[in-house]
Order: sequence, then structure tokens, then C-alpha cells
Amino acid sequence: MNSYEKYPINILAITSISTLISYLIGAGIFYLIGGYFFSLTYVILVVFMFGLSMRFRCTYCYYFGKCCSTGLGLLAGILFKQRDREEFSNPKNIAKVAPLSFGLLFVPLIFGLIFVFIKFSWILLIAMFLYFLIAVNGGFLIRKNLVCKNCKQGEIGCPAYEGMTGSRTAK
Repeated sequence: MNSYEKYPINILAITSISTLISYLIGAGIFYLIGGYFFSLTYVILVVFMFGLSMRFRCTYCYYFGKCCSTGLGLLAGILFKQRDREEFSNPKNIAKVAPLSFGLLFVPLIFGLIFVFIKFSWILLIAMFLYFLIAVNGGFLIRKNLVCKNCKQGEIGCPAYEGMTGSRTAK
């Protein structure tokens, strides 16, 4: 496997733009549901999730302080101290971040569906469809085809890598 020592700028751009668009659409969904307050609450939760991810994932990762596929490795290198890389796949670290990370991915769809049934809106339905295409479907395709298959941490040990590539990593 050819893994990256640091990810090229084109992959960082693709993941960053996709992520930004996803969260903007998610914030738009919450704006349509409940206005600025709901939208701002969602954005605050997203920022909090990124902070937790950097603290409990990036600080253990091979890409700590380097350009990873998201750029968070570089930012984590500025904000936090590096931790033992052997602890990257430790369930106690994953459990602190995964529920919030995956939850935030699906929360706009769940709340959107609830509110589409309460008070139907074509705009909300279209926003949810776009969110699903870009955030959920697009996000998984990008990770599977561009990120995970080229990841050095995946070679070392990563549950996401194993799920995306269908192969076990060395431990």
C-alpha cells in the first residue's frame, strides 16, 4: 500500500470543502427548523466535536502535527501535546468522540425528518437530500476512496481504516 507521510493539498482541499459544505447545509437545516438559535447551537456542537476529536484522536495519530486529510493533525499539533501513538485504537479514547461525531453527522437528517412530518417544507426536504448526498454519502465515498486507502495510521492500526477498506491493520 502507498500511504502518505503527509496528505497532498488536493485531498485536504476536497475533504475540507466537502466538510464545510456539509456543516453549512446542516446549519441551514437547523435554521429552517428553528432559526438562528438552533443553527448556532448546531455550529457550537460541531466546533466542540472538532475539539474533542483533536484531543482524543489526533493527539494519538501518526499525523499529529502533520498535514492529514482534514488538516486537524496540524491544528492539534498547535493546540495539544502529542500522546502515545499505541493508544490510537484504544476504545476508551474512541468512545469519547465517536458518539458525538457520528451523532452530529445524522442529527440534521433526524431532526429534519421529524420537522418535515410536523410541517412539510420542500426547502427543508431538498436541504436534507443535499445534506445526505454531500455529508453522508459523499463523506463516506471520500474517506473510502481518497483518505483511508492512503492513510499511514491505517497501516499501523485504525478501526475506521478496517471498516472502510475491509482489511485488518497491523497491531
